[in-house]
Amino acid sequence: MQAHASAPGLGQAPAPRGGPGAPRAAAPRGPRPGVPAPAPRWRVAGSNGAEGASARVEEHKQREIARMLLTTQKNMLALNNSRVKVQEELAVANRRIQDLEREVERLRTEHAAAAQALTEARMAAPPQQAPGGSRTGSPAPPQQYGGGPPPQQQQQVQQQQQQQMQQQQPPQAQAPQQPAPPTTITLTYVSGWHNVYIHYTVDGKSWTNVPGKQLTPVEGEHNTKTITIEGTALEFVMNNGDNDWDSPGRFADKPKNYMIAAPGRYRLRSGKLEREA
Repeated sequence: MQAHASAPGLGQAPAPRGGPGAPRAAAPRGPRPGVPAPAPRWRVAGSNGAEGASARVEEHKQREIARMLLTTQKNMLALNNSRVKVQEELAVANRRIQDLEREVERLRTEHAAAAQALTEARMAAPPQQAPGGSRTGSPAPPQQYGGGPPPQQQQQVQQQQQQQMQQQQPPQAQAPQQPAPPTTITLTYVSGWHNVYIHYTVDGKSWTNVPGKQLTPVEGEHNTKTITIEGTALEFVMNNGDNDWDSPGRFADKPKNYMIAAPGRYRLRSGKLEREA
């Protein structure tokens, strides 16, 4: 009798996995040999782009704030310098006012002393003699008649004698007239400044407006300029019209001014004031 093969699965154990009859698993895909792998693509989320723009705006604001602060500091520094300059000019003006007050007080004292001395000299001076020999202010004593001429005839005789004496005396030579003293001050200034001005007060009068009067060049002399001012006493400082000043005490704590006490010709050079004539 021929035996029939039984159907698979009926009375037979299943074939093991991985055996010759098991199907093969698909191999993982990878880059093929000789072909480079594609570069990874990065995607920027929308929130990251907004944050970058906000950061740039904030940085711009910070720069603007720093620039405004720097400008404000510069303006404050310039304002402070202007305030210090005004205070220095005010201090100089106050010192000048005090000097003028002291000068006025000195002149008043000298005037009062001169008036008193003149009064005392007039009181101490002897009375003047009249031409006839009698003193002014006191009548001549009356003459008594003896055997002489009457009073009218005596006066006539005295007048004739005086006329004869005047005719006999030689005429007195008139003293030569002295030239009038100068009333001007001529200042010559030697400096490398192109423009030179003098800010001054003359004979105790008010000061000129800043920068003052401009000096004129001296022909034939290098860096030399001159000016003539009417007056007998001068107090002054020099400048170039551009806030550069020349005074005796410009480097000291208490600035001073140049002083000229009498008319004449003067020369100022390198801070040294000398009289020429």
